[in-house]
Amino acid sequence: MGQIDFIAALAYIYLGQIVAFSLCQILLLQPDNRVQITFWFLASGFSAFSILGAPHVLTVFSSDKFQLWAASSSLVGGLSRYAALGFRSKSLIQDRWPRALVLISVAGVPLAILPIFMDYRLLITSVLGVTISLACFGAAFRNRYWANQNDFGRSLLLTGMAISVAALAVRGLTSYPFSQERLFAGASALQVFGMAALVAISLFLQIGFTGMLMARRAKVAKFTDRRAVREWQRTSLMAEQAQKLRDTAEQRLDFIQMLTHEVRQPINNAQASLQSITPNLDQVSMPAEGADHALDRAKSALDGITLALSNVIVAGTLVAEDQKWVRQSIDALEILEMARLDCSPANRRRIKLTPPDGHVFVDGMPTFLRVALHNLFEHALTLGETGSDVNVYVTADEVKLGVTFQLMGRLSLEKENATIPVSELTISDTSPSQITSLGFFVANLVAKHHSGACTVREDGDNFMIELCVR
Repeated sequence: MGQIDFIAALAYIYLGQIVAFSLCQILLLQPDNRVQITFWFLASGFSAFSILGAPHVLTVFSSDKFQLWAASSSLVGGLSRYAALGFRSKSLIQDRWPRALVLISVAGVPLAILPIFMDYRLLITSVLGVTISLACFGAAFRNRYWANQNDFGRSLLLTGMAISVAALAVRGLTSYPFSQERLFAGASALQVFGMAALVAISLFLQIGFTGMLMARRAKVAKFTDRRAVREWQRTSLMAEQAQKLRDTAEQRLDFIQMLTHEVRQPINNAQASLQSITPNLDQVSMPAEGADHALDRAKSALDGITLALSNVIVAGTLVAEDQKWVRQSIDALEILEMARLDCSPANRRRIKLTPPDGHVFVDGMPTFLRVALHNLFEHALTLGETGSDVNVYVTADEVKLGVTFQLMGRLSLEKENATIPVSELTISDTSPSQITSLGFFVANLVAKHHSGACTVREDGDNFMIELCVR
């Protein structure tokens, strides 16, 4: 085999390894490494063009027209290789020395194109190649993107870059004006050795970069698996905590239900006893002074305790999870009558129900609606003037496709401008204000569970409370 045929074979091997490794790198393409692989493809393409532009190297294709661009193409390929090694997730690494070397190389690339420096083109290319190789070495070494426990690929690439620096330095010292060599590829022994070194260094770089891509892919997969395991553990822990909270809530609800049952039974017995005393007091010709007033106060106190316990059990029941409520069709006027009977006799006389023109039915939960309306009755009596009546209406709302309960009365001067939106009410019963109460909170909660709303507003000297259910 002649010298020219041997150089051509080396060139074909160089081009063949570029194509082969490019196909392998395509298989490793991922969303997080597509920029790095794209720059490496550009570097390989410019390097291949520099070989195609070298005159009398390939037996199939060779052209003197590309000789001017061969040297600059190899330098641009080196700059693209620096971009591939120095790119992180969003930008290039901000390292001072590699960046300074790259800027020097970019400024020197036009010198390899000018015809005036044609004799010094090999020297210029070698010097710039050294600076670019040093910049690539620093980028690969300092870029944390390529850091991995398996550093075989990066070590191989760094070794190739170090060999490239040494080889280009030697090639620069053996070029014109230090010798008569003006071309990189040729028939001399030094030119053949340079071509063989190029093939060997390229093999180091291609294997190293491919290994870095594989190590990076394995690292990302490991982190993904680790995040998935942690997410599963966190989800399991949250599910376990949620189950504990549900169990605690159910236990508290059971306790409230038991407490309500145990407390309401003696209260109901006390109410029955007080009601049985009332006829006896009426039969006494001269009852004790203040006996009727004390009796009414005792009944009101027991009614207040009963309503508070009802509110607690309704609120605790509605906020519990995994509850499926079965609704039933009920007469709106009947539920109003039952809620009015829950009030004390003195308050009951102040509540005036106006029957609707026809029967109005609503789909809902009777017990909850009864407690909600009882709370609204008590609140309306508190807002109104002392001794004034509260007018109650029920209408079928064709706009909202539901039923609206309206409570209207004359607003007490002391309570004027005291109404606030229901959404701003708290669930505290300890506040001295009558506007902030557990009862109104329960009424609003019942309305929401019936896909409705509860509102309270002033209209001049009057007030209006509405409970809309659907």
